[in-house]
Amino acid sequence: MPAVFEAVVGATSSIYYTAAVRTNGLETYAFLVEAWTDAPDPPDPPEPTTVYNCACDDDYPRTTLKQMRSRIATRLGFATQVAMGALPPGMAELLDDFIRNAQEMLYRRYPVFRLERFYAWKMQPGVRFYDFSGNEDACQKHMDPRMVTWVGVSQGDLCWRPLICGIDPMMYGSPGPGIPSHYEVRQCIEVWPAPVDATWVLRIKGHFGLLPLDSEGDQTTIDPEAIFLQALANAKAHYGQPDAGNYAAQATAYVRSLIAGSHHTRRYIPGSAMPPPAVRPVLKED
Repeated sequence: MPAVFEAVVGATSSIYYTAAVRTNGLETYAFLVEAWTDAPDPPDPPEPTTVYNCACDDDYPRTTLKQMRSRIATRLGFATQVAMGALPPGMAELLDDFIRNAQEMLYRRYPVFRLERFYAWKMQPGVRFYDFSGNEDACQKHMDPRMVTWVGVSQGDLCWRPLICGIDPMMYGSPGPGIPSHYEVRQCIEVWPAPVDATWVLRIKGHFGLLPLDSEGDQTTIDPEAIFLQALANAKAHYGQPDAGNYAAQATAYVRSLIAGSHHTRRYIPGSAMPPPAVRPVLKED
């Protein structure tokens, strides 16, 4: 009868079987067979880090420059040329310029078309200046330095401190480094004082700018219907078509509906704050 015994080493155990083999009925050979009862425990997964942004290439309404140009040319009365792929000379460049101009104007004029992301820079001891392109976000949606909504520093995921906008030149006479308390956006981002160690992360919440819209495959950044209506109104006015005003009014109404929806669950109830009763002034005689 083969003998069985078990050995346990750390978190892994083995079972050894003793077997006997007889040769010609004269000699007996004994050997051991080892069998693992379980596999070694896998290494612990890394600690998850907090994510502050959505996926870079998320699903939002967009269209290519070529699709937008073809749609506008069709509304202008060039459907045959669009189907043939042969617009009049110079027309494609003109319509592309109308499209880019409409997107830029809508983005700058209405906050509803601007979306935000968090951008982060690992701070270095004694370094006060950080380039806009040096942030850790690998997304192609680059921060617009003119559209910053919050600036601060963090130490890990639990300790966050806001930074005050503006660095008075008189601060340069104070000793440093230390924990940054002020920032200023110029040609780059400056913080004061310089961080004392490498545990701090500069974090900026702001709107990302418009993506390039130069090649036919480039896609719009903001709502494509608003761009279409605004660009079409400008193009029809350029070609002297009488219904240009109709599309301009449609563009305005469409943008207003987007602005109304951007309030989400916020409600504004007039008269909810009761003013204190007015007190009649008392005149004093000397």
